Amino acid sequence: MRFFVGRKDQAKQLKPDEGVEVKNIARLTVASIGIRGSYSQERFQRYEQKLLAWLAEHPEYEAVSPPYAVYWSSPLIPGLFKRSEIHVNLKKKTVKKKETPSKSREPDKS
Repeated sequence: MRFFVGRKDQAKQLKPDEGVEVKNIARLTVASIGIRGSYSQERFQRYEQKLLAWLAEHPEYEAVSPPYAVYWSSPLIPGLFKRSEIHVNLKKKTVKKKETPSKSREPDKS
């Protein structure tokens, strides 16, 4: 499970706690899908399939992580109002350039 800290909280000195690790991570490129409703494995799997279907339709991207959940709402928020997302880290695939035959600078002797 991951929680992301917003810009206004970046200056706070967040400290690890039992079972919680605080990390600063480099910028990522991700594909994400938003979810409204209670947090459940069934809901995660349903939206994960939608995200993976989108990724399959965009071959210019390659997943570099398994999909993971990002939770935005407190456990105290009623399920109907909870917001979460599923992210998958991406990298843009490099397109190999077609090699063209090298042209010789010497005159053709044929």
